[in-house]
Amino acid sequence: MDNNLKNIGRGRGPRNPHNENGQNVRDLKSDFTDEASASRPRFSFCITGHPFSYHLTALMPYFGEKFCQRFERAWRNAATFQSGPTSNNYFKAARTAFLLIGRRGAAEPTSAEGTILRGFRDGPKWIPSDQEWAAILANLAGAILTLSDDSFISKGSAESRNKKFESLRSALRWLSGQGLIPEIELEGNRLREEFGAASKCLATIKFEAGRFDISGLSLREASNRFSTCNREMLDELRKQLWIELKENLDLYEQGQVLMSDPTLPDFPEVENLLTLYSRVGLRSKKHHETLGFSRQQALGLALKIFRHRSIKGNSTSLKAIEFARSIIGNDEAQPYYEATNKSLNAAYHIILIDLGANCQPTDDIPYECYSDKPRRGRIRVRSVRLNKNRSNGKAVPGVLKEDISETELFLATKNLPDRPSGVVIIEIWKKLTASMRSRTGLTAERLWVWRNAGWSEVRTSLVSMSSDRWPAFLARHAENEVFGGLQITRQSIRTAVRNARGEAGHLDIAVEQALMGHSSAKTTFEYLSEGATRSLLESQIRDFIDAWEAVSVRDIDSAAQLLGIPSAELSNRAQLGIENGLAILASRAEERTSSAPRDSSPVLSKAAQEFSISTVSMTNLELARRALRQQFEIMVNVNPQRFVRKWLPWMAIVEGYCARLEQSRFRLQFSRVCKDVDQHLYEGSLRIPLLW
Repeated sequence: MDNNLKNIGRGRGPRNPHNENGQNVRDLKSDFTDEASASRPRFSFCITGHPFSYHLTALMPYFGEKFCQRFERAWRNAATFQSGPTSNNYFKAARTAFLLIGRRGAAEPTSAEGTILRGFRDGPKWIPSDQEWAAILANLAGAILTLSDDSFISKGSAESRNKKFESLRSALRWLSGQGLIPEIELEGNRLREEFGAASKCLATIKFEAGRFDISGLSLREASNRFSTCNREMLDELRKQLWIELKENLDLYEQGQVLMSDPTLPDFPEVENLLTLYSRVGLRSKKHHETLGFSRQQALGLALKIFRHRSIKGNSTSLKAIEFARSIIGNDEAQPYYEATNKSLNAAYHIILIDLGANCQPTDDIPYECYSDKPRRGRIRVRSVRLNKNRSNGKAVPGVLKEDISETELFLATKNLPDRPSGVVIIEIWKKLTASMRSRTGLTAERLWVWRNAGWSEVRTSLVSMSSDRWPAFLARHAENEVFGGLQITRQSIRTAVRNARGEAGHLDIAVEQALMGHSSAKTTFEYLSEGATRSLLESQIRDFIDAWEAVSVRDIDSAAQLLGIPSAELSNRAQLGIENGLAILASRAEERTSSAPRDSSPVLSKAAQEFSISTVSMTNLELARRALRQQFEIMVNVNPQRFVRKWLPWMAIVEGYCARLEQSRFRLQFSRVCKDVDQHLYEGSLRIPLLW
């Protein structure tokens, strides 16, 4: 039974086919294998329109068949008009919860779970009291939100446990709405989720590939260079995408001229004419001369046949198709009369770049996409999405019309030479897809529609965009000097847009947060490049070490000025707890004289101008290094601008200072100090400074 509990609710990979009864084959074979192998009674049910079977076999030994029937009725009523994937996800969470109740109730009959188990098992219409069910909810919340507890979710991260908590909360709402359990909300403090690495911007991808160098640049120069590189790569991507879309547009306009030739016969006349010839003869081009068509007329006629077939389907005669194929192939003909998959990729990603939006809002742009007239060089673009059961502010796909919500994005209207605006791109796309659209339905409502060459079925799903069309575009341009050969993801495009629009990192976070549709500024900060920040740190450490070797740095304050720290912020050194003075570690010490020019930094005491090699000073230096490293790991994905502005130069100084100590005659003493700091931090007798 332990194995069953660990397997419940966990992902099982790609969906498998279903048998003739509509049941998921993989579920039937592997879901609750122990029960099936023991030939225990099985209990499962299906819901019309859902590609899953709902299995309650694991609950049978604990709660009995009558309870499973009650559960089935409640779930069927709650989930019938909901989407299948959502229902299946919630169902797994609810099933795991009741299995946990059954296990604990059987092992501890006097516990709260024991009361619930006996009540549901012995009472066909029994419902727990509010007090009894509240105790159960508290235990379930604790099992999910305690990282060391594997009873509900095995070794789940904070993020996966929070998601499971929200799934169970929604599932219990469904069941309480059907009267199976009391209407009491599952409550608990969500686990703190650590930010992972944000999507890399284009400049970072190029930098890590060794094709972008910022060595020798100052902080501001490196930051500006990153911003410039992002803009250049975005411009080149957009340029190549526009070239591919324009190829389709040019052929489309040429095709319209060919098919509108007044000397061409109507389509019924063509089919009647071709009945006089054999299919073999038409395929081998033997009868082309006797038909009396010029090369251009034959091409125009073939395009009309292909277009007719794509719209009318199988109503086109086989002889007409054979004739058309003898002139031009399906793939070659398609761009002459409609949009191709290649141009779909081009138009879609141009709009993605211009909006700076996520893929999902771009997917959800409707055909009637503008919500206002152009103002100040931009226009509002609608993104329509079905939503329901918002989980912690996040949208969950829904299926009910009344759950529609809209997101507003902005598109520039200005045209430049060889760079049409996003508004023009959308109009071109509508023109190329006119023959694919019906008067009503999805093809009339959605902007992005497509079909394969030679097919009549029009599709709106964009699942293959990231797995097929975008990689194919990168493969076609593998030799491009700017971005060829780089592993560019569509997420990195958005990150690059944000970095490029930031004008060297100085973002108006309130504006950017609103434009990106984020619920918190923390998410907006995450889109700034971690790789860019790390490369700036490495560059500054190199500058620091080089200046030190050249004896242009005599103390910490002069190093700070070298790295561009304003004089007003030199007091930050006090917060780090480090002393001034570097001369004792320099390879060539030069004595100060009274005639030496003084800088504009605040007057420091004599003691503060020297770094005395002592246990206390080196301990403070090591604590400062740990504080900066800890703050760097947190803020590089949370608030990188502040860290770059306020603490990154100091981190370069401290790291450089420690590197020099580790190479000096004090290296053994410093190593012992670092080990002592470890021990004292563990014992709690020392603490790392808190920076902000």
